[in-house]
Amino acid sequence: MISRQFHDMWRLGESEAARLLRSRNWAATPLGAIGDWPERLRGIIDLMLASEEAMFLVVGPDLTLIYNDAFCPFLTAKHPDFFGAPFRLLVPEIWDEVRPLVEATLAGRQQVITDHHFHTRWRREAPEGWFTATWTPVRGADGATYGFLSSFRETTATVTREAALRTSKTRQAFLLQLSDALRPLADPVEVQTVASRLLGEHLGASRVAYVKDAGDAEHIILTRNYTNGVPGLEGRYRYTDYGEGLLAEMRAGRAVARPDIASDPHMGEAEKAAHAVLQLAATLYVPLVKENSLVAILAVHYAVPHEFAPEEVALVQEVAERTWEAVGRARTEAALRESEARLPRAFNTQTVGVMFWGEGFGLTDMNDAFLRLTGLTREEALGRTWAELTPPEFHPASLRAVEEVLTGGETTPYEKGFYRKDGSRWWGLFAARQVGNELVEFVLDVTARKEAEEELRESEERFRAIVETATDYAIFTIDPEGRIVTWPSGAQQVFGWTEDEAAGRPMEITYTPEDLAAGVPETERREARNNGPSA
Repeated sequence: MISRQFHDMWRLGESEAARLLRSRNWAATPLGAIGDWPERLRGIIDLMLASEEAMFLVVGPDLTLIYNDAFCPFLTAKHPDFFGAPFRLLVPEIWDEVRPLVEATLAGRQQVITDHHFHTRWRREAPEGWFTATWTPVRGADGATYGFLSSFRETTATVTREAALRTSKTRQAFLLQLSDALRPLADPVEVQTVASRLLGEHLGASRVAYVKDAGDAEHIILTRNYTNGVPGLEGRYRYTDYGEGLLAEMRAGRAVARPDIASDPHMGEAEKAAHAVLQLAATLYVPLVKENSLVAILAVHYAVPHEFAPEEVALVQEVAERTWEAVGRARTEAALRESEARLPRAFNTQTVGVMFWGEGFGLTDMNDAFLRLTGLTREEALGRTWAELTPPEFHPASLRAVEEVLTGGETTPYEKGFYRKDGSRWWGLFAARQVGNELVEFVLDVTARKEAEEELRESEERFRAIVETATDYAIFTIDPEGRIVTWPSGAQQVFGWTEDEAAGRPMEITYTPEDLAAGVPETERREARNNGPSA
């Protein structure tokens, strides 16, 4: 039976793997009751279940297998019977080949296999395949290894494409160089930078850039890019500036090659001019479409016309896929490293809300302070985007902040309204920065200050209304030197001077000769400076 503590403190979501995890009687396994599992293990399982990449966890004395939804298609008929079963029973056909990897990982050494061939006879339609995986030791609080977490990806399609390219020794040598260069890299941005440089040098291109789709159906964002004799193009750009229909082709997954832009009959003069400013004489755009969504574009530019051979287009497509796979691996490994370190650093604060934004700017994590500010539960907050939580009138400011953090790594602090769960609003001072492969944003509640400012503004408006409408008594203002600044209608009625006649004159004109002789004006000014208004 699952403990009440587990229900109260650990929310797993509604994925198929999460339901299996909840329904299994873990108390009858070597892992013990799920409510007694250590927090460290729960955190790793949370990360695995939330991942869109195939991942599995092998843990405990019996090497119990737990996996996420993305791993299910690999198992075919073995799912769901092997969820929670000993790992060795899952792969008896290849256990002798897998066992050295298991033993090395349990000895505390991370294992990486790249494009490794395995027989998968339990898959009738694919009895063999090639796979890339990272096996990372899982350690307890005492530092001892008690299992491992694997990020798993089938690369059969990539490997078979490589086989077709082996007719070109030069190309094969380049792909090998690329794989060797990307394999040890742990930073996703560095993966993209190195891949762009190697491809640009191999093709003799003027510029190569790994471009992110902004997700607004209108813009692309360039950060770092390889250049040779031309300036970099860091910044935000519109699809339509570089050819009508480009976005549609990218979303459809079709590469777009333009060998001679200046002579291209399908491009207008404004489009050609936009390309000329950036020294774009020939361009090739290769899209990366994942799960029917455009996620990135690999762009190759030449400063002079260039005819793109089919082999070049195929190579760029191959580099795009390899870069995407390497970026995914780097992000997974970075998430593992950061998952334990970031919570003590940021989440323990009780006065500042902390948010982690993932792909598409959906919330991937947040601290209790943020939940108190919004009134949301953790389950309600996960996956929500800034656009859902921000009133429409503050969207322009938020979009500027998004562009700023994507291009510069951090934002200038800015204020905006934010929704609570009940639809009411509060004010926050927001600041975001890029940390590894995530965006972290901090928010300080400034609602009290904003409300005080609004009350002051309303008080000033009321005072102004009283001053401007009073007719039976005089209220006017002076500057520090005692000269009349404002002269409302009430002052005109009492003293008889018009506003033009009174403005700029000394306040002494409103006193009797007796008061002037007694020094009353100076006494009242001194009292107002020291103690507030004087009547």
